[in-house]
Amino acid sequence: MQRFTGHNEPWGSFLDAKTNAPEVLARQLRRVKGGRVILSSVTDPYQPAEGSFSLTRACLLLLRESPLAVSILTKSPLVLRDLGLLRSMPQLEVGVSLSTLDTALARLFDGSAPSPEDRLQAIADLSAAGIRTWVFLSPCLPGISDGENALGEVLQKAQEAGATEVLVDTLQLYPRPWGRLRPILGQRHPHLLPLWDEYRKHKPVFAQALRHRLSNLAGQFSLTVRCVF
Repeated sequence: MQRFTGHNEPWGSFLDAKTNAPEVLARQLRRVKGGRVILSSVTDPYQPAEGSFSLTRACLLLLRESPLAVSILTKSPLVLRDLGLLRSMPQLEVGVSLSTLDTALARLFDGSAPSPEDRLQAIADLSAAGIRTWVFLSPCLPGISDGENALGEVLQKAQEAGATEVLVDTLQLYPRPWGRLRPILGQRHPHLLPLWDEYRKHKPVFAQALRHRLSNLAGQFSLTVRCVF
């Protein structure tokens, strides 16, 4: 997405706060008859700056009065700040995304994002408040979170937190992010490089194997498990 921003800084090191988002949304909602909106599919609606700007909260207040169903996807427990508001929205669900339950590996792939434990605790708190929740395993990392044991642990933790659904997506190794990630992976986890190089060449084979493992596991849990790749 960076090519649309006009920034040359590394992805994740800059922020453009769209401070007019609530006003734009208010105008758009006048024409809306129904449907679903997601916050957000590219950037996080509860990144740290939301604590200062409260743009997501302002948008949710507008959406509460609309006919739209709302789906929130975040990595941050900051979503709990708006728990009271979220409980007042009957057509709402909240998901958290994670790529691994391993905190050290999560720090490598997610930078300064909250830990997997904190994200799952947010799901547990939201579930306890009666809000429908789900977990998005994205991206599912080859050799890290795509094995049967690792997948089973994610499903188990999601179920324990009260989530009703787990969605799984595969890793997209586009040239630019792979160019940044490969040296880091080679330095910290060099044993994964041959596997990831193979993954880049034969992703459909890996994806089919992942679907098979998820199919075998799904019946062991009271969750809906869906692949979205």
